[in-house]
Amino acid sequence: MEKEFYVFILPWIIVVILYWKFPITDNIIDVLSEENKRKKTEKITHRLVLKTEKELKEMESRRRFRRGRRSKNNLYHSTTLNSTLLFSS
Repeated sequence: MEKEFYVFILPWIIVVILYWKFPITDNIIDVLSEENKRKKTEKITHRLVLKTEKELKEMESRRRFRRGRRSKNNLYHSTTLNSTLLFSS
């Protein structure tokens, strides 16, 4: 009986006393909730970064398109201007 007490019952008594004195589950729950909050904020910031990167790419493609049109228009206007100057003189 004495061996059973030391092997089976005493460790459980120690665990119960330690748990009562230092409740670990609260700490574990806090750590897990903090981890979940961190993951959610990472997801949100990742979405925002992807959104801003997409917007930047769209803006750059618009700029390239506009620059391409401008350069073609400028080339057209400069050639027509030169040809009118040549023919008018």
